[in-house]
Amino acid sequence: MNRNSKNKFQFWMNDELSDKVKKDCLELRYKNKSEFLRDILNRSFMYVHLIKDVISEYRKQGTNLNQLAKHLNTYNIRQEDVEFLKDEIEKIKLNGQSIISKLERLRK
Repeated sequence: MNRNSKNKFQFWMNDELSDKVKKDCLELRYKNKSEFLRDILNRSFMYVHLIKDVISEYRKQGTNLNQLAKHLNTYNIRQEDVEFLKDEIEKIKLNGQSIISKLERLRK
């Protein structure tokens, strides 16, 4: 319990919402539901979810790049393959910059 918290707030929710809160708490590694719900009310939760989505997307793109690199290392590397990879890396950079700018706009 946060020792600075002196006001108790209690409310009811249906099973579906309760299960979602529990799942999100576990997935986002919150210690308890109260901490999780305080973060939602403080709007910091929104950024946690967005950042989690960004990290997930970067992992997927990284996996794809690793598969391409493995393919290129296994077989003959052609100049057009190298150019294709450069283009894909540039797309990932632009996508990342777009996501970061959206997050910054939301934070304001």
